[in-house]
Amino acid sequence: MIFNFESKFGATSLFVTGEVALYMSVLLMVRGLCRRKPLSPGRRAIAGAIPTAMVVLSAMICGRADVAMAVIFGASVSVMAGVTGLLAVAAPLGGGPLKWRRVWPFLPVAALLIFMGGFHSVLHWKLGLALVLEGLILMTMWTEPPDVIDETEITPSATNSWLWLVAGLVLAVGGAWVAVQGSCDLPEFYRARGGAASMSAEGIAAAMIGAALTLPLVETGRQIARMGEPWVPMTANLGMVLINLCGLVPIVCFWAYVKAVFQNSHGLQISMPEHILLSAFPMPVWRIDTVALMLLALLQVPIGQNKWQIGRIGGCLLMFVYIVYMGVTLILPRSW
Repeated sequence: MIFNFESKFGATSLFVTGEVALYMSVLLMVRGLCRRKPLSPGRRAIAGAIPTAMVVLSAMICGRADVAMAVIFGASVSVMAGVTGLLAVAAPLGGGPLKWRRVWPFLPVAALLIFMGGFHSVLHWKLGLALVLEGLILMTMWTEPPDVIDETEITPSATNSWLWLVAGLVLAVGGAWVAVQGSCDLPEFYRARGGAASMSAEGIAAAMIGAALTLPLVETGRQIARMGEPWVPMTANLGMVLINLCGLVPIVCFWAYVKAVFQNSHGLQISMPEHILLSAFPMPVWRIDTVALMLLALLQVPIGQNKWQIGRIGGCLLMFVYIVYMGVTLILPRSW
């Protein structure tokens, strides 16, 4: 147990506090980054990815690579199923300029790379390198020329954007630390009282923290979708997931190697068994989260080719899928 929350405010109350802080941090990030350029998919993706990165770093500092991976995939599934489903109910999603639709197929590739990497049962540096290379290729294609960005003000506030960003970052750092510790302590807390025996830190992180990091994107995305630009929140959702997979997963993969370098003044020893350095790939995440994300990513292929749009019925189905996913991650024993 990382912290004894019961002796102070209670495990549940502190975890909820972290959840609320993360939720507010995403709202402030969106407000700060997108106040002057609300139709920028890249800014929206970064606004959602920064708090997620804070949670991942907090989990790795606590030595919980399993929680870090659960948050990455939980947030990604939440974006692709929950957030996209809610947006599709407001307005059909799809279409958009070719320059954006051509980056959508990168998502199935990243999801497939991680799924294949799970067969090794460890987070190898080769997986991290492959994802970084894909991210670099994506960056060369992800350009936002000033002449295609609408400068219309959606957020009426005249407050300096930097204030929103700083406030969002502070909430993200504090909320991430509390939420990660809460997700690690809650299972022990309830099991000690004879309840929720199957509850796990990974399940709480994937379902609850993932939702807190992504659901704030619904409201502003819905406004833009109703304005006739549904491709903007759709591309932003894909961008956030790609940042998670091509940016945050490599951090988890490289973490053990970097930590070993700092701990060993002479660098990595050739004779050191490699499995000691590697973090284990959480099997529940591989069996449930990566498969769910791969299936959701494949939906982007016909949408990216402008052959299909996600309408209201499709949105309701995606929300149902996300509800089932949350239930499975929370109820199913993570030793499965």
